[in-house]
Amino acid sequence: MRRRVSQLLRIRDRPPPTPPPQTEPWYRPSNADMHWCLRLPETLGLIFDFVEDRDTLLSLARVCTQFVVMATDRLPQHLSNIYELLMALPHDLWELKVLRDKSVNKRWDYLLPWVITFVREVTPEEWKILLVKTARVKTIGVRSNRLDYPSNTTSTDHDTQDPRVFRGRILEPDTTVVEALSKCPADILFPNLRCLRGQIPGSLIPKVLSPSLRHLQICTLEAGRGDIWYNRIPTAAECCPELRSFVVVWDNDYLLIDSVADRCRLVPHFVSQWDHLQSYTGPADEQILYHFSRLPELESLAVWLDLERSVRPAGATTGNRLRKLRSLRCLTSSLEHIVKALEILFGTEAPPTSQYTRPALQRFCAQGFHLRESVSATVSAIANYVALDALESFRVLNHTCPLFADTASVYELLRPLSMFPSLTDVYFPYVTHHPVSYGRLTAPQLLDLARAWPNLRELEVAHPGVEFTVLEVAALRRYCPQLQRVPSASIRTDKHDLAAIAADPGVLERAGLA
Repeated sequence: MRRRVSQLLRIRDRPPPTPPPQTEPWYRPSNADMHWCLRLPETLGLIFDFVEDRDTLLSLARVCTQFVVMATDRLPQHLSNIYELLMALPHDLWELKVLRDKSVNKRWDYLLPWVITFVREVTPEEWKILLVKTARVKTIGVRSNRLDYPSNTTSTDHDTQDPRVFRGRILEPDTTVVEALSKCPADILFPNLRCLRGQIPGSLIPKVLSPSLRHLQICTLEAGRGDIWYNRIPTAAECCPELRSFVVVWDNDYLLIDSVADRCRLVPHFVSQWDHLQSYTGPADEQILYHFSRLPELESLAVWLDLERSVRPAGATTGNRLRKLRSLRCLTSSLEHIVKALEILFGTEAPPTSQYTRPALQRFCAQGFHLRESVSATVSAIANYVALDALESFRVLNHTCPLFADTASVYELLRPLSMFPSLTDVYFPYVTHHPVSYGRLTAPQLLDLARAWPNLRELEVAHPGVEFTVLEVAALRRYCPQLQRVPSASIRTDKHDLAAIAADPGVLERAGLA
């Protein structure tokens, strides 16, 4: 025992080991090492004004002391929701708490939202403070930082995050807050707002639609109600004359397809007042499509088609239209509606002249539930209206039904796609009612299609895939050298493969099997 104690005392009294000699001094960033142009506040201000992402501003604030003031000064310009600024008011005005329910299990406590409440009336001095801060806001509904989400949640994808998240919980207003903001003395609560996402109470919509708004993404139905927000404000287009992007978010696609009554109520006909739209996502009927066909700046279009009633608006003219459209996504219950929509968007009443240039559509996606019609009619319609050398992506998403009610084989359905030599992405993982193996692709058929797609990168066919031989895989790699994955169910070796491998061992390497 004494010997052990003595060893411990010697270890305690032993001096610490000396650190190894430092060969190179540690480099500490300094403002003096920065170019003199980046040390001018005016230059930094112009650069930082282009940043509309909170995460990027936080990263810039950590670069050096020169960036701290400029970056942190612009953080309040991008908010997760409109209620964050209320916390800058005196603390005796508002109260923030989590309304816990004893009937809810504690393991789900992190799902309960923050609720902000006003405990008294807002004074004129406090309105002035709030209006000074709201005048600087440019974005509401930014994608939240991943650190804002608790570790036991699964919402880590920036595309699925709720923009209302604040400190790990959703921030919701009490009725006292909504009533107070609706009585704001200013006509526009956010006069310099450029981007708006998320759910907004109907009474506050006139206060947030500023004339400078460029991007509007909002839920179709107001939370907790059945009223459609844009039916309550028919003059929304007049409030936002410079709008470039309009997105309607619908949480349940199944209800959108199955409920025709709701689908008819969702069409926002007031978008026909916007002539400068560059992107639109939402429901559309023939009247809306005819308006889109005349927009010269439209680049992206994702529509939920409702073409049950044929209503051709007066003054619908045709001509060289949609020159800049690059992406088209159609969600429908019938492929015949897509063919009709293509005719409305791209068709011409008069025969095309020699100076007519077809639209350079690059991405096309047909999405629906229980699609029954033939896909070849849709492909033929695309080939009739768009430039053949422009289409790069063709995707068909038939949810809940991997079987097309078509007697033709998959090869016969996809054969018209050989007219598009620039295809890089083909997605058609479905089968048909063909009597032979449900019309699945065979290796010779796939090789015949691949000859026309030298730039193909992604190819998705029906599960489990295509049965290849080694020589067929090598031929597919030769036709499509950029193909990332061969859709093979199995790769077998026959006598011809063995003879080819014996004569040229490099066949396996070219086939990607070495």
